[in-house]
Amino acid sequence: MLGSSVCLKVTSLAVNIVLARLLVPSDFGAVALALGFTGILQTFAEMGTSVAIVQMDSVTPSTLDSAFTTTLVTTLIIGTSLWVSASFIADFFSMPVVKNLLRIAAVAYFFRGLFALQRCLLLREFHYKKIAFLDFLGYALYGFTATVLAIYGFGAYSMAWAQLVWTMGLLTAGSVVTGYFPKGLGNWKEMRYLVRFGSWVSLSRIIRNLGGNVDRFVIGKAIDANALGVYSLAQRFVTIAPDSFSRIIDQVMLPVYSKFKNDPNRIENGYWEALSYSSIILLPPIFLLFLLAKPIVLLVLGEKWHMVVPVIRIMSLYAMTRALGEGIFDSVVFASGRPHIVTVVSIFRLIVFPFCLIVGAYWGLIGITWGFAVFGVLARLFSQFLLHKFFNFSFFRFFREISPAFLCAMVAAIPCLVISSNYNFTNNIWLTLFIIISNSFLWLGLYGLCGQFFMSEKINFLFEQSKHFLLARKPT
Repeated sequence: MLGSSVCLKVTSLAVNIVLARLLVPSDFGAVALALGFTGILQTFAEMGTSVAIVQMDSVTPSTLDSAFTTTLVTTLIIGTSLWVSASFIADFFSMPVVKNLLRIAAVAYFFRGLFALQRCLLLREFHYKKIAFLDFLGYALYGFTATVLAIYGFGAYSMAWAQLVWTMGLLTAGSVVTGYFPKGLGNWKEMRYLVRFGSWVSLSRIIRNLGGNVDRFVIGKAIDANALGVYSLAQRFVTIAPDSFSRIIDQVMLPVYSKFKNDPNRIENGYWEALSYSSIILLPPIFLLFLLAKPIVLLVLGEKWHMVVPVIRIMSLYAMTRALGEGIFDSVVFASGRPHIVTVVSIFRLIVFPFCLIVGAYWGLIGITWGFAVFGVLARLFSQFLLHKFFNFSFFRFFREISPAFLCAMVAAIPCLVISSNYNFTNNIWLTLFIIISNSFLWLGLYGLCGQFFMSEKINFLFEQSKHFLLARKPT
């Protein structure tokens, strides 16, 4: 899963760089606003049935048909509602282009909702290679379609139509890979069970997604599409590593934890291991992006995106909180059979996140970005407090697990900051590339050297696992 995610995220990064070269910030802003609404509504379509199916001890064809019927009905209702309300939303944000973007997204939303069931079947049976294949296939379709349409001048629509092609391809390929096709409507009793279990999951995700997209709505309404485009692209760059890795860990650990839901000690030990390795793996790309934001932006995006540099640096603080355990919280809670705890976290986000953004809005886009970063720190501490309260996870051990990697990253950053501060960035591509490469090697070398003193066992383990992974796939 991690190996495929690296390929997927590298592809994603390349696609975003190409699109940033072909499009303007306002195009990214309009699409970000449309995707904000579909991101919130996606949870309604699934109704938490995917987690319910993974968590169940056994499933029958009738159970799967019940889950499919539930998803189909809710997806049709919500997709139609989004289509009808598209005009009102576009008028509210004073972005006419959003109307058609939302209507295209409503159709894509239908296919994406149905694919969620296919994905959970693969996840339940630990078919991670197939999940990885579908993820890469879907994004390859998106990247190819969006790039071609952008070249031919479709603007923001290039990304919207690409989303539709992506979701249609996912559903088609998912049906073939899983071999699941509904043979009936299921039965009412099973539907009630799935919805009852999934209601807490859905509620928490709906609230979380609503809170998670407040920043887009605030920027789109209070500032303009250009600012939202800058913010959205910076967010994609900064969160690409922590979000993808944390999502993989959560997907892998949920069915594993579920097998040991009657053994809380094994779940706790798994959490601490995941936390430690997450910090070791994720802090390097985050720190490097923070240190080298300016030359990277100038090299890969161009001068027209220069305003994204300070936004990336501030957002790196939020990314660090994701690297330090925020993304591996849900699997522990769901596997333990207490999904309502995630709802508490989502309510916290819905209340605190908008407050941080509104306060920051007085200082424009930079202020909103600082609100985003401050919220990340508060959310990480709050979720860890809940793990301590409900599962007795030690706060002291939390800081003990994250401190070695964080301190090594900080020590390695100091000389890099001193050296890079003396560079005068110009339009010389080769000089800029040299700055990026030399500082990256310097930081990684210092990080690895420091790591050998404070976390040598874990670093050696990761090295051995990486070597085994690569050698196991070499042709004979």
